[in-house]
Amino acid sequence: MSGPGDSAPPPQQPAAPPPASPPPPGPSQPPSMPAWLCARCDGEKYGHLRAYFFPTGVDGPSQAESFIQQNPDISRDVSMWDQHGSKVIWGNLLALPLDQSILYVKPLFLTSETNSLPRLTRVILVNSRRSVMRPTLAEALEALVREQTTAAEGTVNAKAEPGLQQPTTAAAAAPGTTPGPPLSGTVSALVSQANQAYESATKAQQRGDWAAYGAQLKRLHETLQELQRRTNALR
Repeated sequence: MSGPGDSAPPPQQPAAPPPASPPPPGPSQPPSMPAWLCARCDGEKYGHLRAYFFPTGVDGPSQAESFIQQNPDISRDVSMWDQHGSKVIWGNLLALPLDQSILYVKPLFLTSETNSLPRLTRVILVNSRRSVMRPTLAEALEALVREQTTAAEGTVNAKAEPGLQQPTTAAAAAPGTTPGPPLSGTVSALVSQANQAYESATKAQQRGDWAAYGAQLKRLHETLQELQRRTNALR
């Protein structure tokens, strides 16, 4: 028994509950593009959101970047340029919805020790696991369209096609290869219109004219959709 001068024992504190176990990891999801969301900035539609939903399996941005890095011709040229006083600057990846697929556009710039102003040197396109790099958007589009056209017609072996997986430091076909068939006048005109819209958008972006930039991107998008409708080459 405790005496009058003894103090009462401290109350017992309840035991802390054990830490909760983390939830089991869910199934891994492929880095595909399920949807594309944009905000409009034109007049009365300013601030309105528009969502595009794609079927399962459409390549996402990380997959597009992976296809670029895995292209041996692109890797070789970039490694060659990124030395001897020059530096490669990768532009932002632009995603353009095309019906049930996406066309990714990625510009590549070069700077040098004597001229720090970035110069647009190549344009890379990625569509349905195909990646091409050419000096202009028009040449890159021609590569994708011609590669798909010749594959469908069976007239030119894909390995001899200069539009895909060929050295990209020169626009002409390598010696000994078979040039692809000429594009039709309508398709060639659409390719030219797309190139003009892309160049105009790039210039508008450089001078900070975002209204013109958005207008030219819209023109580019509409032209590419018409090109897809006529050729079905941008899958």
